Amino acid sequence: MIEIILAIVFFILWDIAFGLCLYIAMKYWKGSISIGAIYLVQSITSLGLVLLITYFSQAFRKKSFWDYGLRKEQMPSFKTIGLLILLALLFQFFCTLLIEMPAKHFFHMKVNFPAISNLSSYICFLLTGIIGGGIREELFFRGYLLNKLTQISPEGRPGLWIASIIQIILFTSGHFYQGAVGILEVVISAVLFTVIYLRTKSLWTVIIFHAVLDIWGLTLFYLFP
Repeated sequence: MIEIILAIVFFILWDIAFGLCLYIAMKYWKGSISIGAIYLVQSITSLGLVLLITYFSQAFRKKSFWDYGLRKEQMPSFKTIGLLILLALLFQFFCTLLIEMPAKHFFHMKVNFPAISNLSSYICFLLTGIIGGGIREELFFRGYLLNKLTQISPEGRPGLWIASIIQIILFTSGHFYQGAVGILEVVISAVLFTVIYLRTKSLWTVIIFHAVLDIWGLTLFYLFP
């Protein structure tokens, strides 16, 4: 239990520290600055922290890092990857048509996200979506946290529900900067990520789906600001 709390604290504090740096940079930096580049640096450094947490957690128990669902035989087939790309596209259209457009039309609300002003910034955000979203978040929240919480929760389906809800809440808490509309989309996507991981037991599968979903969303932000 102490290990889980410390891991969550380190993960959140790391993100908060970089969030403050981002805020200061956006508010006071007088020269040219790429917000996308800052997000990318944050994702890479945070991924390093997550790799340390997840690796040593397994090593301490004399287990393999690949047991999080990253073994070679757990990699999805090309057919499954194609289905994941299609599912991500359909989910993105669902969010756009049934959440974002009605929210903007009826309530004048939208997803709060930094403007993607040029191609270099777009590329930085894409890499951030893959590294920070697909790999880092899935390895920590689904691969590490969901499994650890399940181990200390009551046995059976109730314990799995408790563990799933806690990690979904913690995952969502890191996206409050996106506003109410963004949070709603994050909650729905987090449920979908969790279901995919629990059904397939493959972290590769949910990493690919998350990364593709971020790529679709960022591309729409870039093309239709």
